[in-house]
Amino acid sequence: MKRLLPLLFFLFAILQLSAQSKYWILLNDKPRVEQPALSEKAWERRAHQAIPLDEKDFPVSAGYLCHLAEKGVIVQQKSRWLNAVSAILSKQQAAEVLALPFVRDIRPVARMQMTSLSSCDPTADYDNHRAQLSQIGLDDLHAQGFRGAGLRIAVLDNGFSGVDTLPPFQHVWKRNGFLYEEDLVEKGTSLYGPCRGSCKHGVHVLSLLAARWPGSLMGAAPDADYLLFRTENDLSETHQEEDNWLAAAEKADSLGADIILSSLTYLDFDPGEGDYTDADLDGQTAIVTLAAEIAASKGILVVNSVGNYGTQGIAPPADGPSVLAIGSVTQEGLLSSFSSRGPTFDGRIKPDLVARGDQAYLLFSDGKLQPGSGTSYSAPLVAGLAACLWQADQQQHNAAEMRDILRQSGDRYDNPNNDFGYGLPQAAQAYEALTGESLTCFPSFSESDSDVAKIYPNPASQEFSLALGQLRDGQKLRIVMMDLTGKIVVHFSHTYQAEFDRLYFSGNWNPGYYILRITDDRGGFFFSGKVVIVK
Repeated sequence: MKRLLPLLFFLFAILQLSAQSKYWILLNDKPRVEQPALSEKAWERRAHQAIPLDEKDFPVSAGYLCHLAEKGVIVQQKSRWLNAVSAILSKQQAAEVLALPFVRDIRPVARMQMTSLSSCDPTADYDNHRAQLSQIGLDDLHAQGFRGAGLRIAVLDNGFSGVDTLPPFQHVWKRNGFLYEEDLVEKGTSLYGPCRGSCKHGVHVLSLLAARWPGSLMGAAPDADYLLFRTENDLSETHQEEDNWLAAAEKADSLGADIILSSLTYLDFDPGEGDYTDADLDGQTAIVTLAAEIAASKGILVVNSVGNYGTQGIAPPADGPSVLAIGSVTQEGLLSSFSSRGPTFDGRIKPDLVARGDQAYLLFSDGKLQPGSGTSYSAPLVAGLAACLWQADQQQHNAAEMRDILRQSGDRYDNPNNDFGYGLPQAAQAYEALTGESLTCFPSFSESDSDVAKIYPNPASQEFSLALGQLRDGQKLRIVMMDLTGKIVVHFSHTYQAEFDRLYFSGNWNPGYYILRITDDRGGFFFSGKVVIVK
C-alpha cells in the first residue's frame, strides 16, 4: 500500500491540473497611485491627438495583487487597460476569487487561430509580387518616396525565426529599425531563434511589410520602424491566448506604436469552457476585442485580419467598431473563398476593406519567395498603406480620421457589403483626402508612346524607379548606371514582362548626375537617360 501512495498522489495531482483553466480576473476599481509607464513617443502621440490620460493608463492596484497572492493565485499577465489579471485556477479557486469584494467578474481565456492557409506553388512567376502593391496604389506612394518612414508598427504573431539573418530584413537592422522585441510565450528566449512550434508565420507577415529584396519582393512599408511580439504558440497542446495579445498591445502603446498589425483571430475556448457565440461578436464582449478597442482609443490604428472562416463569419477582434478588419481578394479582385464574411451580431458591415491575400508573394523562413494565401497576408498590405499615407500626411490626421479615410477610399464605398466591405483601398484617393493634393502616379505608356523607359522621380533622393514599356515580353536586357567619370555603380540583367515591369533603384550615391543605359543582351541600344541625385 505504501508503494501505491506516491502513484496515487501523482494521479491526484494530474487530475487537479487537468481541472484547471486559464481565466481573466476583472477588478472593480483602480487607485491612481503610480505614474503611467509611457515612453516619450507615447506621450507625443496622446498630445498630438488630444487624448487625455485616464484610468486605463495607470497600473493595477498593488494591494489587490497582494490579496490574490494570499489566496494562492499566481498572476501570469496584468492588464492596466482592462484592470484585470490572468491566472490558472481550479474551479474551487475560481469560485473563491469571484467571491472577493474587489473582483467583479472572471472569464475564461480563448485560443487563437492564425489567419493564413498553407500554399506553395514552386512554378509561380515571382515578378507578380508587384501586383499586390499596385492593386491598392502602394507603388505610386513608394515612387514618391513614401515608404512608412517615421511610423512605428507593432506586429503581433507566432514568431520571427531567422529575421535577424534573412537578407531582405538587413536594411531595417542597419538603420536600427527594429526597436523592440519580446517573446511572451517562451519568456527570456530569442525572438529570432528556434522555438516550440514553427515560428514562421510572423516571418511571412513581416516580409509583406518590411522586406526590401530588389527584383524579388518589396514590403508595403519598408522604411517604418518595428516592434515585434511573439504572442502565440502554434502547438495545439499549449495555450495561445488573448492575454498575450493584450499584454503586447499595452506594451506597444507604452512604446509609442502608431499601428498594431495582427493576423490572428480568437474564437474557440479550451475544451469544456464554451466558445464565443454569434451574440458575442458585437464589438464589446470578447476580451481581445475590448483590448483592440482600447488601443484604438489611445490613438493607435488597429489593423486585423477578418479571419478565414468564409461564410461561417468573422472572429474577434475583427468585430471591433474601431478595428480595420481586412478580407482577402485575388489578383483579379475576386473575393477569396476563405475570406470571412460579416456582418457583426449588431449588424455592422465587416470586413472594412480587402487586399490581396490570395496567392500573395511573401518570404518564407528558408529565404525563399513563395505565394501563400489567407487574410493574414492582406492585412499587412493595408497596414503598410496606412503607414505610407501617414508619412505623406506628416501625421496631421489622427488614427480615427485615418481609419475613416481608408474606408472612404475603398472602390466599393458607395455600395459596401459584407463580402468586400468598402472594397480595395485606393492610395490616390486617400492621399488627396489627407493632403488636399493629387498623387502623381507612376509614368505609364500609351500605344503611341515611343519611349522605352521612364525614370521617376527625377531628380531623386537616393531612390528612384524605372518604368519599362514598348518592349517584347521575355526580352533580355542589361541595365547599367554610371557616373560622369564612367564608373559603373549599378549593373544587372533583367527579363522584361509587360504587366509588372517596374524596377526600383536604391543606393548611397553621391549627389550629382548619372547616366542610365539599357541594352539588349547582345549590346543593342534601347535607352539612355540622365538621373539627377540630390541630397
